[in-house]
Amino acid sequence: MQRQTADEHVIHRGCQKRGERTRADILEVAGRLFGDYGYHHTGIADIQDATGLTKGAFYHHFKSKQEVALAAIEVMADDIRREVIDRARPTPEAGIDLGLLLEGLSELAAGSRSRHGRLLVMLCVELNDSDGVLRQAVQEVLAGLRNALVEGISAARAASLANRGLEDSERADWILQTLLGAMVVAKAGINLRPVGELLWRAAHLPRPS
Repeated sequence: MQRQTADEHVIHRGCQKRGERTRADILEVAGRLFGDYGYHHTGIADIQDATGLTKGAFYHHFKSKQEVALAAIEVMADDIRREVIDRARPTPEAGIDLGLLLEGLSELAAGSRSRHGRLLVMLCVELNDSDGVLRQAVQEVLAGLRNALVEGISAARAASLANRGLEDSERADWILQTLLGAMVVAKAGINLRPVGELLWRAAHLPRPS
């Protein structure tokens, strides 16, 4: 087998990086379109037009719209896990800081990660049983958020910040459903109370000063 020359290696690496950038661009555009117009109202042609890619270039990276949507959900989930949940855990050994977690979650409704919030809430509203694997992927994102909330609430209780009366899982449900409602309102362009304040009220906890 002929060994790859240095120049050929550089060319190969350059093509690989361009391919990775193109794939990332497709996912960014697709996530925005799905969040703004819905999965069922966005076609592959819309994604191609918005990215400027030919049909062949698009299908080089993704075989179907569903495959794009699953990858966009994965990008969203990874970013939420890394930038919201993991950041709420000061050290790998520490429990989740509820205040940091709620601060990060509020960014999904009205902040730097609102694009993820729009995508998540649109898929929650739009997908049904016939969407099978997509709906399951969204449910897994929500389950991850709920688990993080339960952990944060349990840590707050251990630190004597949480009052009695509600189970940790009930508080988590209140917060998650309030967050989803806030994201719906934000998507409609309506500004009500600050999201962080709403989430603390939903937690039925005193907010640290």
